[in-house]
Amino acid sequence: MYSGRIDINKGCEDLIKYFLKYKKENPSELKLVFTGKDILILPTHPDILFKGFVSEEEKFRLMAGASMFIMPSPYESFSVVTLEAMAQRTPVLVNGTCEVLVDHVMQSGGGVIYKDYASFSAALNGSMSNQSRLSDMGSRAKEYVVSRYNYDRIRKNLIEEIEACE
Repeated sequence: MYSGRIDINKGCEDLIKYFLKYKKENPSELKLVFTGKDILILPTHPDILFKGFVSEEEKFRLMAGASMFIMPSPYESFSVVTLEAMAQRTPVLVNGTCEVLVDHVMQSGGGVIYKDYASFSAALNGSMSNQSRLSDMGSRAKEYVVSRYNYDRIRKNLIEEIEACE
């Protein structure tokens, strides 16, 4: 699943290209689900599903039901949507050229990183064939978000930053 602006600048063009090549080489029931605004104009394909804008509840339901959440953007500065997916116990597959996304994965153990088609394919093959691994990554992803981005932790960090400025 991917959620957000479906745009070349978000890495969606490469994501689609990689996914369709992967499906050609690895026939399966795997689908790529998109939610958000389609600026790119998604191709018509039976394995690409476009849901458009959905409610927050529906987005979280889709995330929780996804095998993986994919963030193909090379330019994220924080990626709230990636953390939202991780909070749903959904492992993430992220673009390895984005330092912030790589950091989320490296610190959490809640996903895998790709940089090109070969690593994208290897990440999907290594994850999708191992339900136990997906489950473990999902648990690590949720723990990462809950431990670092809960209200009390954010409040404490903010107060420490303000006090350091005095």
